[in-house]
Amino acid sequence: MEFKTKSFEDACKLLNKSTALPEVSMVDEEYRNKIIAHHQRMILTEAINYEANGHKKWIPDYTNGSLKYEVWVWIKADENNKSGFGFAAPLTFYDRTRTYSGSRLSFFSEKAAYYYINQFEDNLKADMLY
Repeated sequence: MEFKTKSFEDACKLLNKSTALPEVSMVDEEYRNKIIAHHQRMILTEAINYEANGHKKWIPDYTNGSLKYEVWVWIKADENNKSGFGFAAPLTFYDRTRTYSGSRLSFFSEKAAYYYINQFEDNLKADMLY
């Protein structure tokens, strides 16, 4: 399967959502970009899952034991990048509950999760690190 969501605007068009970004002028300046990135991440995740699920809306159901894939971050730092950054592979835990990301940020398939990581790395960095 080839995903057609290549940008935030593509995701909005696919889901028939506005491309307008949230108003963040009342938020401390240091958090504004993170809030906008998180808003975009929610829409990107929804669009990728929509495509992966055969153009049907997909909402993770944690009561049925089916697998879900989550993207989470490991921090890797060095002398040139003291705050660090790194990705973990999508993980699935069906026998325990852990909160690494909101349940709506889970992915329908491992392929969908990897697609998000590779296509939208800058969005993930902006959302997860500040």
